[in-house]
Amino acid sequence: MRHNEENVLFDPFNDRLCRDVRNALSEGFVDALNAGDIRPVNDAVHQLAPQELPPHVRVYIEDRTGRYAEVLEQVAAKGLSLDDTLEIARLVWNRALFFEFHEWLEPAWKTAVGMQKTMLQALIRSAGLFVLLESGRERGAARTLPKVVAKLNACRNHLPAFVDVDRLIEKMTSFDGLPPIFDSYEPGDPIEKDGDQATNGEKRGKGYA
Repeated sequence: MRHNEENVLFDPFNDRLCRDVRNALSEGFVDALNAGDIRPVNDAVHQLAPQELPPHVRVYIEDRTGRYAEVLEQVAAKGLSLDDTLEIARLVWNRALFFEFHEWLEPAWKTAVGMQKTMLQALIRSAGLFVLLESGRERGAARTLPKVVAKLNACRNHLPAFVDVDRLIEKMTSFDGLPPIFDSYEPGDPIEKDGDQATNGEKRGKGYA
């Protein structure tokens, strides 16, 4: 993830500080989703002491926490509860928070069984592929891609209705790093197939096709 300030790469794969910041913020965000309160995120930021961190790390923190706040506002506006795990995951995805998407779904994956577990793993691996792409790690994404596609195809009839599997795979294989929007879906509504527009007044996440 490259930020404008000093054009320095925020690289959690190779830089320990970046990795620690990413992990601390993500943990705070998941705690905030569980609590329905932004304070765990604010606590995480306070502990990181951003005023003492390099500019590109401060930019990352500001960007990430802004997106966290947007997701929490949507969760509250929709009246979602912790039982709405997948709908919350959809909102997280649509803010291009792929690492956090993984972290949010992982506890559900650990306790799931059968096809539900396969479905959650497919979603988690999909997010992981976009983590690689947004970090410029195309070779790693290329190695991961066949397994992700196979997992999606294995459970395509069990994925949430908001996931257009063919569109998702198309965007993965294009390697342009632009993920599809997961449109909201209510029973009886047609499923959007182009994946190019956010619906119900939702704003696009950064870098979406």
